[in-house]
Amino acid sequence: MFPGQIRVNVYFFIFQEPLGHLIFSIQQVASTDSSDSSPTKLINILESLCSRMLKCSLENFGLNEATDLLDGLPESQQQQEIVRQILGVFEALMGYTISTWTKDTSAEKAKKLNSLFKGYSRVAEYAKSNHKTGKKTDGDTGGASRPKRKDDKRVAPTKGRTVTFRFPHTVLDYHVTHRMLCILHMNSVPWCTDEAANQIKGHRGFSIYVLEATLKLLKASLAENHTILKSTSRLNSYINIGSVVYSQCVTKLQEFVEFDAGTAALALDCFNGLFGLVCSHYKEKLGLFLGEVVGTVPASEGLTKQLFALVSKHKELLTGILSMEDEAADETAVKKIPLLLIQGITQFTLQIPCNDACRQVLKWVKLFVKDRVLSNVNLVKRMLSLLFTLELRSKGSSQLYEHIAMQLSDLMGTVNEDEEAEKHISYSAVRAGYENAVLFLLCDIVKQMLELIDWTLLRFRAEYTAMTHSVADRLQANRESLKRKECDVVHQISQCVQILNYVSNLALKPGPATDAVLKLLTHQYTSLTMLTKYFILRSTKTDPAFRAVRFEMVVKLTGKYLSPHVYNLISHIEASQKLENGTKKKKADPLAMKSKVLRETRFIPNLIYEIEQYEKFVIELSKKSKVNLMSYMKLSTYRDFRIYSKRLQAADDQDQSNAGNDTVVSGVEAQENGHSVSSVVKEPPKKKARKQ
Repeated sequence: MFPGQIRVNVYFFIFQEPLGHLIFSIQQVASTDSSDSSPTKLINILESLCSRMLKCSLENFGLNEATDLLDGLPESQQQQEIVRQILGVFEALMGYTISTWTKDTSAEKAKKLNSLFKGYSRVAEYAKSNHKTGKKTDGDTGGASRPKRKDDKRVAPTKGRTVTFRFPHTVLDYHVTHRMLCILHMNSVPWCTDEAANQIKGHRGFSIYVLEATLKLLKASLAENHTILKSTSRLNSYINIGSVVYSQCVTKLQEFVEFDAGTAALALDCFNGLFGLVCSHYKEKLGLFLGEVVGTVPASEGLTKQLFALVSKHKELLTGILSMEDEAADETAVKKIPLLLIQGITQFTLQIPCNDACRQVLKWVKLFVKDRVLSNVNLVKRMLSLLFTLELRSKGSSQLYEHIAMQLSDLMGTVNEDEEAEKHISYSAVRAGYENAVLFLLCDIVKQMLELIDWTLLRFRAEYTAMTHSVADRLQANRESLKRKECDVVHQISQCVQILNYVSNLALKPGPATDAVLKLLTHQYTSLTMLTKYFILRSTKTDPAFRAVRFEMVVKLTGKYLSPHVYNLISHIEASQKLENGTKKKKADPLAMKSKVLRETRFIPNLIYEIEQYEKFVIELSKKSKVNLMSYMKLSTYRDFRIYSKRLQAADDQDQSNAGNDTVVSGVEAQENGHSVSSVVKEPPKKKARKQ
């Protein structure tokens, strides 16, 4: 069969299953050791297919470079399917070449593998070169229009969005990718000669392709059946691939970056994906995995030591890569590597119990954020996210969040400028330009704390109900246990109040950051209301349960500090919105304006309502327990009529200034007309006396 015949067969064939998967399954049968003659016949067919595929050009496959591959026409859709099938066939044949590779056939297999990958790359480049920028809602036919079709996938919904070809999922498996990784990165392979391996190792494009295929397999494994994932053979595949990637790529990361930063980033991504899969589906075998893959600490010494050794190695790599990032500031791949290293450190640390090892990692992260100036906002977000997560896990009494909030006050300004700035620890990573990113992270961690408090309060109600029905012998022990838990919750919510006390004093501008803060403040008062309701249930006139856990201090913090700051913030936001609306000259999008108005009119009223609800239940708790809690707070007056003395004085001064200017102008005009100023400015007429 000559190459031209392939075009006819492929062009008019209706595929019931992907050709690549079919050929890959055939090569799996052919590459197994068997005395049957069938594998020999299959090998001959596969060898013939390899030689014929290598002789084919794009035209032989029915692909025309002048055709728009991403058009919605049936011909273009058919060409897309042809491209996908051809890519799968090339992948399957590369898998066959790797699977049947022996030391005796190394030279021949290396040459064939390079040729097959060139063919794959040629078709892949053809698919990549066909991209469109969606700037029109209709087809782009040089002025001519065509009717819209329901199956037209070329049109992009967003202006300027680039539409590209979607590559199919790889047909390779873990066994083949492991053998490919061994040829690329191992110093010596038993089934391959060094000369043949050297022909493959220097191929940058093939190295990227293999790591991308491995990464696709790992992502696909997340969606597979758990029974398949938990098989021993699958775990062995993870260990084999992880050993090669970690020992030859991760540990030698700086050398690997010099070869190609993009390949190094893919290797890190693969190792993070492997670790995540093992944690998800083989958590009980994590020690075995790390012992085989990392090798520095055996499984017998414990999982904590293994993870801590892994964290220490990544810390060392991160320090070295950041120095390289400063030298290669323009390379995107080099900037991505620190993010992947921090992602790995986060994964490893979350598996370490809250012990001395975890606290050592937390101490290192604090020093890193405090002393290191980071030039990448994504890097700052990753490091602060790790820091906040570890601080939340440790449940320490440090004032990290308060210090971050106070540093934001220095950067963004405060609503109440009369308050003196408190002394705080400054973190070098938190600097001008990153304020909103840091504020979002801070809001997110406080939201997590409040959600945990809400869940705990629901548990409290159930425990209190059970305690009232418990036997007398265990009643006192249950009371003491519940009291300790209540102390923890009151401490946590007071910490949230202190953080938001600084956040609510930030001079925020209208935008997403303001919306996030208002939503968080609403959540804060909702949680306070839940806690107050709980203590109403628990307290009596003779036994005010909230006093034993210092809930009065929370009421004092909210009444004297948080609530006044919140009201000042609301006034500041409304004034900023009026100023912004007054300075806008362009005609805004009606839909955007409608959305903005709905958003602005929803957040502030909801917040005020929650404050009033909280105050209402504090009054109820005060009446029930006969403890004067209202001495710590003032009732909400935001809905009342208010006179802003500063604004009134400023307006009065402006009116007087304008009146003085008008008088001077009138006097000048009168002098020009030959009159004196006194004759122009007349006294008001006297009132006539009323007749008796």
